[in-house]
Amino acid sequence: MEKLSGFSPILVEAEPFEIEGRTYQFRRLGVGDTFKIINIVKSAAVWGHNEATIALRDFSVNKSMAWLIAPLLGIPEVEVLLMDFLELVLREVYRDEDGKPDFRDIDIRDFTKFPMGSELTIITQLALHPDLGSFFTTLQTLKSHPAVENLVKSLQKTSTDTGKTE
Repeated sequence: MEKLSGFSPILVEAEPFEIEGRTYQFRRLGVGDTFKIINIVKSAAVWGHNEATIALRDFSVNKSMAWLIAPLLGIPEVEVLLMDFLELVLREVYRDEDGKPDFRDIDIRDFTKFPMGSELTIITQLALHPDLGSFFTTLQTLKSHPAVENLVKSLQKTSTDTGKTE
C-alpha cells in the first residue's frame, strides 16, 4: 500500500472571540468531530434538498438559488445535532483564582449568554477553526493523490459498466 505523505497536523488553538462580553474558544477538533460535522452537514443538505424541491415547485424559486440555500433550509431539522455538537466543542474562557486562563462548559441554549445573532458569530468562528482549515486543505490534497484518482476512475467505470450514470 502506498504511504500518503506531506500531511502534517497543525498545533494551533482556535482564536478566542467574544459574545455579550464573555470570551469563548473552540477546543481542538478530532476524528470524532469530523464525523459529527459530516453528519450535520449531510442531514441539513438532505432536509434542505426536500425544502428546496418544494420551493422550486410551489414558489418558482430560481433552481441554482434553491440548491445553494438547500443546506441552510435544512438547519432547523438538525438543530439538536448542531446544538449538542457546539456544546461539546465550544468553551467559555475565564481566569481562575491565580489569574490563569481556564475553561467552562457552556449551555448554548442560554439566551442570556447567546442571544439571537450570536449563532452567526459562532458558525463563522467554527469555519475559521485551524483544525477545520487543515482538514479541508488535506482533503483537497488527497483528492489529487494518484491512488484516489485511480479509485474514482474505477468507480466511474463500474458505474458505466452497470448502465448507471452519475
